[in-house]
Amino acid sequence: MGEEEEKEMKWFSAEKAKTGRASCKRCKEKIDVGSLRIAKLAPNPFGSGMMSNWHHPKCFFNSYLKAKATTRRLRCPEDELEGWDLLAEEHRVEIIALLGDERVAPSVDGPLAAPGKRPPPSNPDHKDHAFREFRRICAEISNTSAYTEKTAIVKNFLEKGTDG
Repeated sequence: MGEEEEKEMKWFSAEKAKTGRASCKRCKEKIDVGSLRIAKLAPNPFGSGMMSNWHHPKCFFNSYLKAKATTRRLRCPEDELEGWDLLAEEHRVEIIALLGDERVAPSVDGPLAAPGKRPPPSNPDHKDHAFREFRRICAEISNTSAYTEKTAIVKNFLEKGTDG
């Protein structure tokens, strides 16, 4: 999958359960016919394409409680949820209520970028992109004994660059 396709792809899907055969990937119980179900889309290990891992809505959001910080999360259902426009109003309200404080307002320009991805640097010739700067930062970190001070050095560089 190309990088451009990955940006435009929606990693979550929601719909009313069609047959009642699907089981929730978290609690392992069947999802009743006609009830709301939410899927995390993942690469299919058995072939090409994507596979839907269906969850009950509460189970879907509870799965974030023990997830890694880097786990892709649903934050803006309007932009990130396949089938959002086809859901009944009651199901939309339920999803928004379950999102709570995690919700992000819909974007005007289109889908949100994947979490953790930064835009490409504006000027590759800038001093921050030089190997010399990398070595300087490494030397500064190696000369510092406290872990918290080392973290502060890296944080300062990532937030402010060489200008900070």
